[in-house]
Amino acid sequence: MMVLKRDRFMVVPKIVLVTTQLLLFAGAVNIGVDYGRLGNNLPSPRDVISLYKRCGINSLRLYDPKPEVLEALRGSNLRVSLGVRNEDIESLATNPAAANQWVNTNIVPYKNNVNFVWITIGNEVIPGPYASNVPAAMINIYNAIRSIGLSNTKRGFSSPINEDDNHDGGLRSQVPVPNPLAALPAATQRAKPFPPFPWVAKVTTVTAMILASSYPPSSGAFTGETIEVMRNVVAFLQRTGAPIMVNVYPYFAYASDPADISLEYATFRAQKPIMDGKLKYYSLFDAMVDAYYAAMTKINASNISIIVSETGWPTAGNSPYTSVEIAQTYNMNLINHVRKQGTPRWPANQITDAFIFAMFNENEKPNGIEQNWGLFYPSMKRVYQLFQTC
Repeated sequence: MMVLKRDRFMVVPKIVLVTTQLLLFAGAVNIGVDYGRLGNNLPSPRDVISLYKRCGINSLRLYDPKPEVLEALRGSNLRVSLGVRNEDIESLATNPAAANQWVNTNIVPYKNNVNFVWITIGNEVIPGPYASNVPAAMINIYNAIRSIGLSNTKRGFSSPINEDDNHDGGLRSQVPVPNPLAALPAATQRAKPFPPFPWVAKVTTVTAMILASSYPPSSGAFTGETIEVMRNVVAFLQRTGAPIMVNVYPYFAYASDPADISLEYATFRAQKPIMDGKLKYYSLFDAMVDAYYAAMTKINASNISIIVSETGWPTAGNSPYTSVEIAQTYNMNLINHVRKQGTPRWPANQITDAFIFAMFNENEKPNGIEQNWGLFYPSMKRVYQLFQTC
């Protein structure tokens, strides 16, 4: 059994060799890839969508609305997660007309032939200068979607949370959080739940910055700064049946303290467990996810499901902790892992969707690891093989 220092998820040792097994994305879990666009040499959106389809990738996450990408998605049947820009959240929260305009511009023209599944209200905005606006923005987008007649679909709202805020420009701040449910008519506040939202879920993505404690996983708890906004967010998610999205990055934990981290543990290859009471953890990924579950349980939200909105491993930029071999190992094992089981805390609550970060190496990001998360080069040549069909 491994013994770790306090407030560490991990343990020690060696490089993991990649097997030659290739993967097909079938089964209960939907594996997607995040489509970042911070590059001046990326292929056209139509070529990108064709590449997704050729590789058998059935889900795509787009961080903000891009008309040329939405046009390319028409008829593709890819499952789409469409993001609201962080800087738009305040206006969407304070002005229902702005939410209606956002929906009329970015959803209505495409709703008949683009398979929208989620709308994400910002990325890694809690904590941050827009945090207090997230719940009200979710409500206004929800109402705007319903107003155009898309109220027969069962989905939810969310806003991604991340393990590290360096690679995607997540914003942080200390902002007091109003009760978002106060923005609803009294009858709606009493209603339980909100009407089903059959087709597109309103969610938010979050990061480990919201956690005051994460080790052992059962100690997971929200920080004093974020607990009230998270109470409001999860109250809305519970009433709409929506998941929450979390960005989970074992890489950052491993690279920040390799003396106490096992590469095997970070890449789903540990042979000995880390114990949390009677629970056995063989992967850092599971420990991180369960810390979120524990935090939500402490605010009476254990029934909210988790979607992994970002995870991955860079191929270069921080040797010896980055390499093509380690990245390939991590992502292959990730897919096998989430397809087979839930976490030790919730073994029956399998993650239904996971997005790998990212589709391409992006040359307009900062130098170093930030430019080296891609599964493909901008030429569309693969960095390493992860799919059987491309």
